[in-house]
Amino acid sequence: IVHGLQKLVGLWGGPGLDGFEEMVRSAGYQRPELLAVVGAIGELAAGALLVLGLLTPLAAAAIVAIMINAVLFKHDLDPGVQYFATEDSGFEYEVLLTAAAVALTLTGPGRIAVDGPRKWATRPFLGSFVALLLGVAAGVCLWLFAR
Repeated sequence: IVHGLQKLVGLWGGPGLDGFEEMVRSAGYQRPELLAVVGAIGELAAGALLVLGLLTPLAAAAIVAIMINAVLFKHDLDPGVQYFATEDSGFEYEVLLTAAAVALTLTGPGRIAVDGPRKWATRPFLGSFVALLLGVAAGVCLWLFAR
């Protein structure tokens, strides 16, 4: 939620929508004005859904897609294996968030979540794997075809 608000409205020292659009443009994406809005709103919405525990597998899969692009963006800044490099090019935090989102996609929400009483969201089954596959595919396709 916080990262989405930083990018959308510039709270907590964030770049705001204009700064985020420039970041997306400098990364080589086509249609940066559209992707900046969609990315900021996507981070905000997926984060809010995860906090509520609503549509958890889909929200976590959206975070997987976002984090795939974050890892690839940082890797593109300083090619090679720069896992624990500087704050600007190291991507260990993004990999950690990706792993957490993958785990949430496959395991679902906890008991106090809005989705808690729903069996489809709390047990890993085919739908969880499909959601994860869609998240990975969306992230990879965005990186490959929107640049």
